[in-house]
Amino acid sequence: MSDQAQKTLLPMSSSTVRTGYQHGRENYFIDQVPLTDKDIIEMLREDAENGVFAPGQQAKLEYSLGLILGMLSGPMIPFYCDRVDVPMDMLKDMDVNEFLGPCVQGELGEALRELVRNYWHMWSFIGVAVR
Repeated sequence: MSDQAQKTLLPMSSSTVRTGYQHGRENYFIDQVPLTDKDIIEMLREDAENGVFAPGQQAKLEYSLGLILGMLSGPMIPFYCDRVDVPMDMLKDMDVNEFLGPCVQGELGEALRELVRNYWHMWSFIGVAVR
């Protein structure tokens, strides 16, 4: 299985779907409210009203699909699994355990948590608003 398949709900061949997916994940992790079937139906209804399903709107359709998939993936695939370039402004509201998630456990996990805590402390000390 490829790296892409392991970090997304499904393999994506379209760069437009991947862009929508990433934006959907970012949207989910800002609000952290899982989508319901009613939310998805409403999103699809709005897309229909905006002509997303009309002929010649392939890019809009792909982006919209990716956006929905990205928002759906939030509760299932932790934030850290697909981003190595986590924006510093998002980190300031995160706990170390939330940032690293359950994948890092044991002595190595605790050592990594301590390393991240120290790194964040260093940046806050020199004036970058992280923690």
